[in-house]
Amino acid sequence: MNLIHYGATTFDPSLFEEISNREMTRNKPKGGLWTSPVDSEYGWKEWCKDENFRDCSKDESFIISLKEDTHILEINNRIDLEEFEWIINAEWDWLNGIDFEELKSRYDAVHLTDTGQWATRGYGEKNLYGWDCESVLILNKECINE
Repeated sequence: MNLIHYGATTFDPSLFEEISNREMTRNKPKGGLWTSPVDSEYGWKEWCKDENFRDCSKDESFIISLKEDTHILEINNRIDLEEFEWIINAEWDWLNGIDFEELKSRYDAVHLTDTGQWATRGYGEKNLYGWDCESVLILNKECINE
C-alpha cells in the first residue's frame, strides 16, 4: 500500500512523535504519522478541498510504503471497531476512546477505510468521529520502508 502525507517533502524519522494517549483530541492520539492511501477516493487531500481547510500540494508531500510484515488493523465497519474491545477504554467518552498505546503494542498502523469512516463516524457512543476521511495512522515508524 502506498501512502501519502501532506505538509512535508520527505519523511524524517527523527521527527516522528511516539503515540500517546495524553492530549487526545476527538478520538485521535497525540503523535504518529497521518497518511491516506495514494489511490483513496476520499483521502486527506479531498477532505481538505471540500472543507476549504488547506491546499494539499504534491510539492509539499511525500509517499511512503509499508514493510510486508506490517501489522495493520483495518476498520471497514462498526463491527470491526467493536471486535477490538481490548483497545477500547471502559470509560469511553469524547476524549477517551481508544487506548492507542495498547494498540501500538499489537499493531503498527490503523487503516480506517472510506467505508469504515462513514460507518464509524458518529453513530452510537463508540465512534471515530473526527477522522473525516480514509486514513492510515502509522503507530510505529519502524514499519515504514526506507
